Amino acid sequence: GPARVIHLPGHERIEASDLDGFDLTGVERLIIKTDGWPDKLVFPERIPELTPSLADRLGELGIYLIGLDLPSVDAIDSKEMAAHHALARNGVHILEGLVLDHIAPGDYELNAVPLPIVKGDGSPVRALLRALD
Repeated sequence: GPARVIHLPGHERIEASDLDGFDLTGVERLIIKTDGWPDKLVFPERIPELTPSLADRLGELGIYLIGLDLPSVDAIDSKEMAAHHALARNGVHILEGLVLDHIAPGDYELNAVPLPIVKGDGSPVRALLRALD
C-alpha cells in the first residue's frame, strides 16, 4: 500500500520530536532513510536507534509499519530491545535492512510480502517501492 519516505540523516537516536515538521497526516506506512549504514557489505558497529517515544508517536499517528535502512531498530548491542518492544506495544510492524540508496523522499507504493513461516515472528521480504504520480 501507500508509504511515505522521509530522510533523517546524521542522527544517533531517532526520537518522536524528529518527526516534527513532516506532514504525516493519513500515513500508515513510514520509511525512514537514515544513511546510517552506508556500506551494506560491512555489518555496522553502531547505528541510529529508535526510541520508545518514537514508537509511541507512530502509534498516536496511526502508523502501523516502520521501514528503515538499518539492520535493527535498536542499538546493535541492545539486550533490552526497547524499540522492538515499544513498536510491538503500539502495533507497529518493522521492515529492517531496506536499501534506500537511490530513493528520494516522497510518496510510494510499497510491496513487501513476508514468507509464511509457521510460528515465526519475522520473515525475509523483497521490498519494492514504486513512485506514485
